[in-house]
Amino acid sequence: MKPIKKTTASQSAFFNPRVVLGFVLCSLCVLLALLGFNVNSTSSALAAAPDQGHGQPIVGASYKNDVSPALRDVAQGWPLQFKPQHEAAENPKIPNNHQDSPDTVVQDKIVSELALLAPHIPGPILNFNGIRFPGVGCNCAPPDTNGSVGTTQFVQMVNEGYQVFNKTTGNSVLGPNSIESLWSGFGGACENFGFGDPTVVFDKAARRWVITEFASRNGNIPITDYCMAVSTTDDATGT
Repeated sequence: MKPIKKTTASQSAFFNPRVVLGFVLCSLCVLLALLGFNVNSTSSALAAAPDQGHGQPIVGASYKNDVSPALRDVAQGWPLQFKPQHEAAENPKIPNNHQDSPDTVVQDKIVSELALLAPHIPGPILNFNGIRFPGVGCNCAPPDTNGSVGTTQFVQMVNEGYQVFNKTTGNSVLGPNSIESLWSGFGGACENFGFGDPTVVFDKAARRWVITEFASRNGNIPITDYCMAVSTTDDATGT
């Protein structure tokens, strides 16, 4: 008789393909259940979290408000001491070895004759000088010049100064004054530590002027405040 080699029950069960397959399937079920729980928890957390506002405007609130007297009655913030008027410093020359020569395609006889014809763009109705350079309080470059046209007036801003003109005649009706004078008696950064970079816009629908300027609470960097003035009428010299 040949001896028969028998395996133990534990060894037979461990190497049984059905048992191994069942173990693998159970492990996969447990893993999928854990993943599903994690995804559900993450989704719930995102749903419960407040909207971070991605792509949405950030809305803030002012911490101080007041109504100014009419700007035509407000004294200038400091005595204006204009320096002799001059052009801004010219940018340094960049070395360039290019030699000019006629362009045989563009500078031909026909094109030259067409260039002498009267332009189709109409000339300006009115032309007048704006705020002089150096300007109010700051001999700065670039001047950040901008302006806006209202019902009867044109308001120009250059660095730390503004001026109001009659848009029909070009005559100055107010200024040039410091932008800080808009907040005379208001106190704080807007009245005392304006940093320029102003903007002026006339809201045609509301018939209001909107003027803004950066400011700092101690006169130094970093910028801490954003000052905004909104007129009560379409008269830029009023309140």
